[in-house]
Amino acid sequence: MIRLDKVKLSTPLCNVELLDNEKWQTITQNGEIISFKFKQERPCLIKIEVHFNDDEVTMEFTGKILKDDYPLLMNKFTIRKCLDAINELGICKMEIEKVLTNSKVLKCDVTYDVCGMDLEKFKNYTSTHIINHKKWNIRSFPHKNNFIIEKEVATARLRRKVTIYDKGAELDKRNNATFFEWVENPNEIINHFKGCVRFELSLVSCSAIRQELKVQDCDLISVLNSNENPICEFFKNVLRDDTATIPEVNSMKLYDKMNTLIVNDWDLKAIEQKIRQLYPKSYHSYYLDDYRKLIDAYQKAKYSSSYDVSHFFEDTYVDDMTIKDVDANYWQFTFSDRVQYLTDFANGGMDFIVDVSH
Repeated sequence: MIRLDKVKLSTPLCNVELLDNEKWQTITQNGEIISFKFKQERPCLIKIEVHFNDDEVTMEFTGKILKDDYPLLMNKFTIRKCLDAINELGICKMEIEKVLTNSKVLKCDVTYDVCGMDLEKFKNYTSTHIINHKKWNIRSFPHKNNFIIEKEVATARLRRKVTIYDKGAELDKRNNATFFEWVENPNEIINHFKGCVRFELSLVSCSAIRQELKVQDCDLISVLNSNENPICEFFKNVLRDDTATIPEVNSMKLYDKMNTLIVNDWDLKAIEQKIRQLYPKSYHSYYLDDYRKLIDAYQKAKYSSSYDVSHFFEDTYVDDMTIKDVDANYWQFTFSDRVQYLTDFANGGMDFIVDVSH
């Protein structure tokens, strides 16, 4: 089952009734109103834009809109709750059924959480098993064990990026404090994500969505009903198989390379940088092949770690998940000393007008 942690949708304007105009930022051109914009960042990101010339409304929001159901992520069972929650903000009134059946997914982050994984070991494994280092780039952010694998291309339809990070540690950051003040059972969410590694595949074009999810169109229902496992397929395409046999150090060439690895603490990136310095005009990725095989053998001997992605990303979700309803108090904080409605939007400047004529 497809699960999303971030999604951007478009739906015809006729499916949405606009309310409470003072909460909208008004955009004008040559004295004519061309769009409305609304944005809140806490306790969860919600961005809504009304494009009058195109008779279209776009909505972007994250899984945190589900409040205490956040661990379920956005899927075919929870998407209705997301739309109900937006309606409860009081800025617009969507016809939920029409939005569900007549909306397009413009962008999305397909998401999978794996608990009990050693992130450092998986990163080390990944760095030595990338099939094509010219095609795929791996980089750390911001903690050394969090990392990104991405295809560096100019066009959005070909762009692919998977972000892998410690979800429990990410939730511990200060910018999530408001979210935990808002939910009813913060400890349950914290405990759920403790020790979990999150995988997010970012699809930033309709072409990418169709290709990765194997759908004919980007209709919301089509996307959420996809039976594909795109993160699993991503790693199948990006990672090579384990080295069949541990290479013997049977030459001075391999012996010298092994000692180079030891001196550099088995850091392939450090060795790559040194080779690029020594051979700036003639560097080729295959210069590192022997190093990768030696690191592979070293990792296998040290950790005995190997990953079967077919088993790794098995879908364990069930259809009978319990989802909490959206009520009139949905957007209230639960802490008694901080009870307030989340109508403190955009620094209170909801009624200013932006003219983009020039």
